[in-house]
Amino acid sequence: MEFKLFSPVHNQKPVFLVGLIVCVITIGAVSCGNSMIPSIETKSVEPTVTPIDGNSAKADGNENTDRNTALSNKVTPIKLKCKDAKEKDDLSLCNTLIPRDLREDKKFMDDFEITYSRIDLDGDGMKEVIAWESGWAGTSGGSLWVLSEKRNEYKQIFQTDTTWSPIILLPSSHHGWKDFAFLQTGGGLETHYISVFHNGRSYTTLDGPELTEIPPDGEILIPKNWGSSVFGPVAGN
Repeated sequence: MEFKLFSPVHNQKPVFLVGLIVCVITIGAVSCGNSMIPSIETKSVEPTVTPIDGNSAKADGNENTDRNTALSNKVTPIKLKCKDAKEKDDLSLCNTLIPRDLREDKKFMDDFEITYSRIDLDGDGMKEVIAWESGWAGTSGGSLWVLSEKRNEYKQIFQTDTTWSPIILLPSSHHGWKDFAFLQTGGGLETHYISVFHNGRSYTTLDGPELTEIPPDGEILIPKNWGSSVFGPVAGN
């Protein structure tokens, strides 16, 4: 029975058995086991580690969601050809900007286009409209308006001429109203940005040494929508 225990059942050769017996007698079973008994190959089990990529992906997902939310809250400029206006809101906006006699001028109406953005300038929860004349302008630019809106009716609260985009919302404010800036160039005018601020009664432009050719920091309300030619700026490029 003992022979069967160490015999071919365990695939041990007689030579190995003899060597094992001699080893046990001379140096002890433990040492022999380490030196002569073939060890069973085992694979060490490493501790399970959750890849950081999984956590990173989750974090990136949250970050993307926040980023998308932030982007959706940003100002989205809208381009409008007033001759194509059909919605009540668009018609009301165009009628506020265009005098009645010019509405009957086909050439004017074919070319008249505005690009506008909506943003709450005074923090009352109601968005104002900043509109730029992006389709009918000479080399010195077109008009720029700020309008308040209530029940699809608009009221003009600021207007100026000879403006080019970009129109930039500035981080500063005066009397509870946010400042913004526009580019002035062409038509013999020096290229510079003009800041618009509220004086407590209405918006007004800032003149003097603070005019700069460098675009001020801020959020783009209406992006650049023109190119240059030998004669000056060209709208719509």
